Amino acid sequence: YKYTMWHYNGKKWTPNAIASPSNPTSIYGFASNDIWIGYVNGSLYHYNGINWTKNTAIIINKLGQMVIQSIWGNSSNNVYAVGYAGFVGGDYKGIIAHYDGSKWNVQNIPDIKTIFLKIRKANNNNYLIQSESIQETQPGRLKLYELNGVNLNQILRTQDAITLSRINGQTYIGINKKIYKFNNKLEIWKDFSAT
Repeated sequence: YKYTMWHYNGKKWTPNAIASPSNPTSIYGFASNDIWIGYVNGSLYHYNGINWTKNTAIIINKLGQMVIQSIWGNSSNNVYAVGYAGFVGGDYKGIIAHYDGSKWNVQNIPDIKTIFLKIRKANNNNYLIQSESIQETQPGRLKLYELNGVNLNQILRTQDAITLSRINGQTYIGINKKIYKFNNKLEIWKDFSAT
């Protein structure tokens, strides 16, 4: 089975097939010859400008394949993929994988029963990770974490939807009609509560 990626060269779209038995979930690139794509089956493919090749598949002991939700990096040797492994209705945990320029490694973080949905660079040298804990019934199942090297710290827990975006070199967090920046703490950038 093949999923087709389409490339726009500034003038026209052309297909570029990737042989994969799984659905693509995230794509991220640094240049036209340095692009990553992640899949629901834990596979990570890399595009070198000519061909897509499978780089690895992330499988977690006892939980199975990682479902890759988001890829982000700041250089070709510093790329992160986030998601989860396991069965959301039962045993599962959030997974963070890191690419150092030669191989992908699963980060050694505490077991957190969550789905890491998105990763973006913070306005400092760290990363922010948006997550949702599906099985939590109490308010606050939506969370925001900061990844500082190998340390993962929860910085927000809310019942309101979180959006995490990086625009023009700045990272913004949207929560309930407010937009925040993160500079070692959440700081309100714009408040639209009155609208």
